[in-house]
Amino acid sequence: ISRSPHNLKVSSAKRQHHKPGHALPIFPDIRGTHSPSFQDMVDNGSFSCAGVAPASEFPVARQLRHRAQRETLSLQRCDPAVLPEWPAVDDAVVASAMAKRQLLSFDFDPTTLPSDVLCHLAMEMFVSAGLPAGLAEDRVRRFILAVRASMLDNPYHNFYHVFDVMQTTNALATATGTMARLDAWERFALLSAALCHDLEHPGVTSQFLSKVGDSTYGGYKNLVFRDALLEKHHALRALGVMVDRDIGILDGLDSGEYYQFRGSVSKIILATDISKHKDYLGDLQAFAARRAEDPAVEMDKQ
Repeated sequence: ISRSPHNLKVSSAKRQHHKPGHALPIFPDIRGTHSPSFQDMVDNGSFSCAGVAPASEFPVARQLRHRAQRETLSLQRCDPAVLPEWPAVDDAVVASAMAKRQLLSFDFDPTTLPSDVLCHLAMEMFVSAGLPAGLAEDRVRRFILAVRASMLDNPYHNFYHVFDVMQTTNALATATGTMARLDAWERFALLSAALCHDLEHPGVTSQFLSKVGDSTYGGYKNLVFRDALLEKHHALRALGVMVDRDIGILDGLDSGEYYQFRGSVSKIILATDISKHKDYLGDLQAFAARRAEDPAVEMDKQ
């Protein structure tokens, strides 16, 4: 499989639903099922690339079958069917945060609040941005709970971190007028991608995992992806949680809308690869220079 993320392609049956050049994780439309693990997807051949043998023929399939038996890092995925009830919190705490417009502030400190309150505040951000028509709030609540349950107890890459990124993204997108330029599903894609951008993060870098390989961290090095390993993992798992039959936040989308949404979420999460930061900063600086010459110039929201 090519090392370039831009060369990853889905099977021909799905290819027409996304624009060429989109660096999408290879993820089939499996809405209405339980979110698969890497082992499930490799074993059942869901990974597919143009011109490449079926995934089941790769040595990684055999290695992943034994992954659970290793005394190494093992990601304990949450089961959306057994998520806890939506937490009860002091409404005054949530109301205070909203009244002070803290969710639109760059000074908001989520570490001062318990995670139960952060779940409510995440929901408030989704609602304030405008939930897409037909998307029930109960499904979004279960999605938030599933994300929290999927975050490991790391010193930094934990639920507090992903909430912080979501809140900062919300504040920045609102302050710059970006939110006003997006439709409801695009706003939901932006915020949900921010919340999921480090889903199941093991607490170490992609570079570290690629060096230690399966001798210490359970086969990350051999998981098909050869660059942006963690970012592709986060994107893949984000969509896996979203389409799980016990969450189903994308059930109301037709095929074209589903792949457009999936492409947006994937691109946003893959953009968090720190190795790409200089490129994105250069693009932003170039746009600022054009905007200085012509205030009417608009940035492509993609």
